[in-house]
Amino acid sequence: MSALASKKDEDWSKVGVDKLMNQISGLTRAVAYKKRVELQNKTDLEAGADDIKSALWTAMAKERPDLYRQVSAYLDRKTQEGGT
Repeated sequence: MSALASKKDEDWSKVGVDKLMNQISGLTRAVAYKKRVELQNKTDLEAGADDIKSALWTAMAKERPDLYRQVSAYLDRKTQEGGT
């Protein structure tokens, strides 16, 4: 991107329209690919975090039911308060 921004006006006039359109298309594909990969990585991380939370809640409910009830009650209160 910095190479594009540093071009002078006379440099742009030397570039053919077909080449410019091809470069724009390539940049668009690269940006779309990057966003798709970032979204996929985020989704994978969220799925992993959900699995960890589920395992934690299951273990807590079994091993520390008193703590499980306290944390659940706390989260319920915060949800009713609007998350503050």
